[in-house]
Amino acid sequence: MVLELRLARLGVSRLARLASTAPRVHVPSGARTGAAALALGELRLISAGGKQLGVMAPQQALALARTEGLELAEMAPNAVPPVWRLVAPDALAPATAAAGTPPPPPAAAAAAAAGDADARRAEALQRRRRLGKAPRVKEVRLLDRCQEHDVGVKIKSTLGFLSKGNVVKVTAASAVRPEGGSASLARATELVERFIAEAKPLASSTGLAKSEGFVATTLEPREAPP
Repeated sequence: MVLELRLARLGVSRLARLASTAPRVHVPSGARTGAAALALGELRLISAGGKQLGVMAPQQALALARTEGLELAEMAPNAVPPVWRLVAPDALAPATAAAGTPPPPPAAAAAAAAGDADARRAEALQRRRRLGKAPRVKEVRLLDRCQEHDVGVKIKSTLGFLSKGNVVKVTAASAVRPEGGSASLARATELVERFIAEAKPLASSTGLAKSEGFVATTLEPREAPP
């Protein structure tokens, strides 16, 4: 209690105390940091103390970093999903100083990361063509009554498949019998159209294919963003 009062009198914030107590970790050279995570669909986050915090959206990870007065750093870019960690701000200082230039603004970092993802996707497609391999076809299925959270998870999975050069077939099924399910089929159509809209920067759609109780589309990855 006495220590807390002294800290308050000195004007030391809780965030600063959290950052100062975070253990120093080795951040890989050239690792992406901060807002560069926004280019990802999801990431696996490790706390400053080394505890697994699970898979989450990059926006959630950035919010957590700000709350604790820490920074985000990518530790394992080739993992699926990539592994990021909360680190003390000064853990990134040596790399920045060695580069001799200030870190790029968040918007520029996110744009650069997105450009890298586009380049990797195009390279994967070209490599498959050279080897005569057809892109893998992934299937994503859902019901028209699927909850919003589940829809979001499936959209993230779809974007992840497309970013690796895979073709994705999305099928939404009506949960009721075809003869009485016009409203249900409309909901299934709405869901598939949402997948098409979300994937537009990464893929083109073959259009809607409708049959009794089903609505489907095939998303084919682009070589470069439109």
